Amino acid sequence: MINSFEPIVNKNCKILILGTMPGVQSLKRHEYYGNDRNAFWKIIFSLFQQKLSNDYEQKKEFLLKNRIALWDVLKACNREGSLDNDIKDPIPNNFASFFKQYPNIETVYFNGEPAEKFYRRLVGVKNSDIFFHRLPSTSPSNAVKFEEKLKYWKPILLMLKGIQSCDIESIEVFLDYSCELKINIKKMNGFYVTEDTENNLIGKRNLAFSEKALIQFIHRLYENRVFSWEKSNKPEVEKVGGPNWRVKITCMDAVYAYTGSNKYPRQWKDFCKSVQSLIEEPFG
Repeated sequence: MINSFEPIVNKNCKILILGTMPGVQSLKRHEYYGNDRNAFWKIIFSLFQQKLSNDYEQKKEFLLKNRIALWDVLKACNREGSLDNDIKDPIPNNFASFFKQYPNIETVYFNGEPAEKFYRRLVGVKNSDIFFHRLPSTSPSNAVKFEEKLKYWKPILLMLKGIQSCDIESIEVFLDYSCELKINIKKMNGFYVTEDTENNLIGKRNLAFSEKALIQFIHRLYENRVFSWEKSNKPEVEKVGGPNWRVKITCMDAVYAYTGSNKYPRQWKDFCKSVQSLIEEPFG
């Protein structure tokens, strides 16, 4: 049976990143993410626009300086090789004691889907005050390009620096020419308009959002892979019969527009659920 490491953590940490279990090279070096092909440390330093250090003690200090804790879901398991799929007889770490000892942790990020699955199965999401979010695995077995992985790790900065650090400026959603939603991220407000099939106004509501609610919504945008949807070159969607929709996300350096008629992205239902949770009324 192999055993994981003690957590890297102090009382100031706001977020916790959880892997599954250190791989073979990490166990040999007694270092988190000791495989040089794993993108974890490169991503962490890149998020803060800093040059990657090769010194492990400096890496640990960098995490704590930025209020990031690091641990694994599993305390021990049987496994041949480094693949999470080969894990047998998993024993979880004591998270009840951990969260009691470090009450400032607000968000848990899973480094890859297996970490999340083991946590939900063996530990369970019992603390409603903590937000749980899955990130793409930094493992070399995840063939996604580094730049793509980095993009989906960016929401970490929102939990550490606040909503004003977000590079998304506004989000607009139009549904079937009967529903319009606009969200101003930096001002933390927006409006929601509904019309009938003849474009008669049903209702208009001004919206105000808490910073926490907006940050969680943006996390879900990334989790729903919105930025990987097929982009449209058309500013509007033509009404040709059937459901029509348009999503426009304005960032500081780019505008992402997505449109469609009768055809929706695979994550559309989850996207609508995220919007519904934010505006606190039926949507989609």
